[in-house]
Amino acid sequence: MQLLPTRNSNMNRFFVIVLYLYISDATARCSAIDNPSDPCRYPQGDAWCMSTTDNPYAYRLGCEPLEIRSERQRQYEGEPFIGSIGVSSRWGSGWIDLRGPIELYPGDKLRLFIGGAAERILVRLLRQDQFPDSSANIVGNFRVPEDRIVEIELARRYARIVQISVHGEREAWGVPLGADNRSATLEFAELVRSP
Repeated sequence: MQLLPTRNSNMNRFFVIVLYLYISDATARCSAIDNPSDPCRYPQGDAWCMSTTDNPYAYRLGCEPLEIRSERQRQYEGEPFIGSIGVSSRWGSGWIDLRGPIELYPGDKLRLFIGGAAERILVRLLRQDQFPDSSANIVGNFRVPEDRIVEIELARRYARIVQISVHGEREAWGVPLGADNRSATLEFAELVRSP
């Protein structure tokens, strides 16, 4: 069946385009600071930010603007992990793909800023030679405190790590996390080296 164009069909197309632009730009976080060199900067979302908030500069959602990362670094005196943040709503998990492989040593502390609504998370450190669906290198099962910052002191060495991931939902890799547990995302992560 072919529909003939009508006066309303142009209006319908207009609403579809507006809805698409709203959904596309709604994936942005708005900031008062414009930093064009920040890899999270998302200029396509500036118009949406200007029309909906007092902060006119858009940054990709799930990727914190540089000034927030810098403030957290000053506040906690850790070294931020540099990489790309990812999220899977299907698995209720979040991760950071690190810029390159790193070594972690006994006594090093991971400070993970957890998003989502998970009350418990499973933390995994993915090695360079492992597949992302691997359950190897699970660090443990941790309670998420009220401030949503999970601190983990490592008990052993982890070599050639390329991804840090957090997993929520009821279970991850067969490890029960609670019948009412929800999804987790990784908003930010930093390292405090052992002295």
